[in-house]
Parts: sequence; structure tokens; C-alpha cells
Amino acid sequence: MIVIDGVFLPDEIFSLRFGCQYQRCRSACCVVGDQGAPIDIAEVNRITEYFSDIQSQLDPEAKKHIRLFNFYVNDPAGYSTACIGHTDRCVFSALNPSGDVSCLLETVSVNLNIPTLRPVSCRLFPLRIRSLNTLQIIDYERWNECRESWNQGPYIIDFCKNALIDRFGKNWFRKCYDYFLRFRNDIG
Repeated sequence: MIVIDGVFLPDEIFSLRFGCQYQRCRSACCVVGDQGAPIDIAEVNRITEYFSDIQSQLDPEAKKHIRLFNFYVNDPAGYSTACIGHTDRCVFSALNPSGDVSCLLETVSVNLNIPTLRPVSCRLFPLRIRSLNTLQIIDYERWNECRESWNQGPYIIDFCKNALIDRFGKNWFRKCYDYFLRFRNDIG
């Protein structure tokens, strides 16, 4: 385990490779799980700011759920995107006629030419940020749906680069990447 500016990371993160195969899993991370994507209050506020642009593209089930309950959940564990009814599907997921799933937050961001509205937790996946008191811990999850994504593609640190920068800043990422390069040199 290493610590970079108060953020704990397990060493194995620097040797893991991950290349998302969403064409195969059909964006399972948007439709499978026990809750929606973790979001913070700043993300809730940004989504609220652009909600009228998003709302017109929501499917009827998502519109109904949001009208009744909201687009986010706030419980003791924190904020997360809401899931439709008694399914695990994020309210911002769009089911395409081909059966593929896309993120309306990403679609709206591209259409409006604004920085992404997609939560950093989605962009970090399979990395997860956990909190223990005042400590932040970066960990990873190995979902069965993602089994074909592991051990191929870029190193996970490269795969999640932009989301890590958005979450922790360029200076933190530079320190993390320097450690990654030293780690790679030490083992290879």
C-alpha cells in the first residue's frame, strides 16, 4: 500500500490492466448492481443545472421514477444516482433499439459541448474511492460482467487517467504516475 497526498492505493493497482469491453457486457455497470453510481453534491448540482436538457431524452420509465422520487438518492452512505423502480438500471441510462446502453449524461455533454456530466465514479470504474473516517482509499472491483476486460488493454492507471485527474488534480496524478513508472521499472 502506498500513500500519495493522503490517498491510499494498493500496489497491485500499478500492475493491473483493464480495457473496457462494453460492446460485450452491454454497459452492465449502468444496469447491474445494488445501487446507482456514487455522486457528490457538486455533481448533483451540475446535473440539476442541465436537467432540462437531459429530461427530454429520458425514457418514460426514467421520467416517471424521477418525477416520483428524484434522480438521486441521499442515504447514510452518501449520494448516488437513482435506479429505475425495482431494477438496477440507472435513470440516466438509455436503452438503444440494438439492446446497447448509453449514458444520457455523456450524450448531453457532447451535444452541448460542455465538460462531462457523467459522475467521476462512473468514469473511474473499475476503480472505486472508499472513505474511512478522513482517509481516502482507491480500490478496485472485479465484476463478473467485466471478466473479459481484465489483463488486457492499457494499465488501469492510464485507463482511468482523466477521471483520476478530475477527482484528485493534475499534481496528484503526476505524483501517482511517477510512482507507477518507478514501480514498472522495479518489476520489469
